[in-house]
Amino acid sequence: MSLGEEGLARVWLDGVLWGPGEALVPVEDRGFTLGDALFETLRVANGRPFRLDRHLSRLARGGRVLGIPVPLERIRGGVEEALQAGAIRDGALRITLSRGEGPPGLAPPPAAEPRVVVTVRPYRPPSDRRRGIRVLVGEGRVAEGALTAGCKLVAYGERVAALLAARKEGADDALLRNGRGTVVGGTASNVVVVEDSGSLRTPAESCGALPGVTREVVLELARSEGRPVEEGPIRPEELIGAQEIFLTSSLRGLAPVISLDGIPVGSGEPGPIWEGLVRFYETVVAEETAAH
Repeated sequence: MSLGEEGLARVWLDGVLWGPGEALVPVEDRGFTLGDALFETLRVANGRPFRLDRHLSRLARGGRVLGIPVPLERIRGGVEEALQAGAIRDGALRITLSRGEGPPGLAPPPAAEPRVVVTVRPYRPPSDRRRGIRVLVGEGRVAEGALTAGCKLVAYGERVAALLAARKEGADDALLRNGRGTVVGGTASNVVVVEDSGSLRTPAESCGALPGVTREVVLELARSEGRPVEEGPIRPEELIGAQEIFLTSSLRGLAPVISLDGIPVGSGEPGPIWEGLVRFYETVVAEETAAH
């Protein structure tokens, strides 16, 4: 299985640097055959990864759940080597941790050697982050009570199907729901709702929401401004009449939702609270990634 893709600057695979299209993973790797793997995607700004420690903490949490050893120092070394080799100032960095190779069957081998892949490529946030995106409440579901809830697994089949269904309807993204029917987030993002009072609401982890790093930053910023923040279940009908809605992710940043199920959100344009938070967020990214 080739890991190369157009525009990819460098691949670090278990201690070896490769160019685009050169790195290979054995077909017996359990990440390929069973989705027995985790991943993290980070923004690179000023040539440095934003909040790497927080991403590695989430990766380690997933490793504990799945019983996959997480070689943190090896991963840090791979990140540093890939970034230095790529010499990318603004980009996207992905860490993939697989359990490694194993014989056929579901049961993990007792002594599998985890495989680490770090990829880095040039990237800039899409233009829709500024003009706003159109979102549907889709049929995709997330099991909030799953053993792996809160883990960032590579198995994204449900999310891919939900995104394709939304695109078929002319939308940019879809909101997923959990088994109780409450909102979880976008197909690859968290969701934040701004109410008329200016307070923020977002689905809690207990609802099946991923503990997103960008979401975490946004909530920190909102609280620092004195805005009330509520984490808990949000029913789809509660989104009607929201002052603003935006999605958060490491690469997209803060993407304002201008319509939901074809109905304008607020004024139908990116709102002032989003505007203030996104400026604040970009300042934090710039400060934390600046050379010291």
